[in-house]
Amino acid sequence: MNFRFYFLLGTCVVVIFACQKEPPRGNYAGQFKGSYETETQRIVYTTNYNFEITKSSKTEIHLKEQDSKTTSILQKKSKDSIVGRIGFGRIYNQSGGPAINTISINGKHYKEGSKSYISGTFSTTFSIDDKQYSSDGNFILQSY
Repeated sequence: MNFRFYFLLGTCVVVIFACQKEPPRGNYAGQFKGSYETETQRIVYTTNYNFEITKSSKTEIHLKEQDSKTTSILQKKSKDSIVGRIGFGRIYNQSGGPAINTISINGKHYKEGSKSYISGTFSTTFSIDDKQYSSDGNFILQSY
């Protein structure tokens, strides 16, 4: 009887830890550091956004950008890797038109202590004065 109890207890612990590998639902602060080059200069930028993970399953994460309520669905691949596109709304460049509206990401999710993270690289293309520019960089989303 003791063996059966400890076996069930051990199984429950394994199941709980397996479920905790998924990024938990909740609020995340996101920081994006990137750059792009024009004909005359290299521009480096850092932007911050707040997100909410509204759903997290074995195959996907539903990520909502808090300001515009734009929702993105990221795909979970093998182990802890994540790919997809993150959408942003209400972003405008200096001339008043839309700027970066979506970025392609390639990253991973992990947990350190009590915080959950999604981090990796991003890339996008956007236009300024009808000219196309490629931009790439790194990002990190941290639970709070």
